Amino acid sequence: MIGYAVAIRRDDGSLFFAAPKEGFATPVWFEHRQALAHARGCREHRLDAIVVKVEYQDPGIIGPQRYVGKYS
Repeated sequence: MIGYAVAIRRDDGSLFFAAPKEGFATPVWFEHRQALAHARGCREHRLDAIVVKVEYQDPGIIGPQRYVGKYS
């Protein structure tokens, strides 16, 4: 699936994805305007934020029944 994420440009020109907390995946938005709003918020904190198009997969969520069946 295609979505949009926010990347931060470092001084050397390399990019890293903006994540809300360490250890969590980068947020992906379905609409460009949602990612753009997040990038504008990052720019208010003096970060060089850009919106990039990304390809992603929905995560495989293990529900309680599958978890119990797999690990018991």
